[in-house]
Amino acid sequence: MKKNNFTFADFLIANQNKKLGQFDYLHAIFTLSELPADLIKSFSQLFWPNYKLVDGFIFLEETFDQVHYEKYFAEKKNMKEIQFWINLIEITGIFPNLIESQAQEIAKTIELMWNTKIQIEFNHSTSKARWLHDPDTNEVFLTID
Repeated sequence: MKKNNFTFADFLIANQNKKLGQFDYLHAIFTLSELPADLIKSFSQLFWPNYKLVDGFIFLEETFDQVHYEKYFAEKKNMKEIQFWINLIEITGIFPNLIESQAQEIAKTIELMWNTKIQIEFNHSTSKARWLHDPDTNEVFLTID
């Protein structure tokens, strides 16, 4: 895969005589980079994931693993702790080129989207998505607990 460092700012400079926005930029990047179409599906799952209800607790389908779930359960971890660890994803791991503030901004947006979907699907759930920041490592995470 070829590396592309054509930023949104570069895109606007290259097209300064046109009124273009983020959607135009997405079109340009996907056209120029020849990114696979199924990448869009992966993004949609990150921003609006499928959930799985297990023993009354909400899990991301993408990260849920029955073996890990049973292992945590056998270790006598409480359900909130199991839910936290199984749902934990690292935004800075998925997108290693983001600076800390960008990762936090994206995590906040995803948190809002996940919580909206949780509210729609599980109306009275006490589970909430939340983002976390480790100041020692500058890693940014999301989870549901």
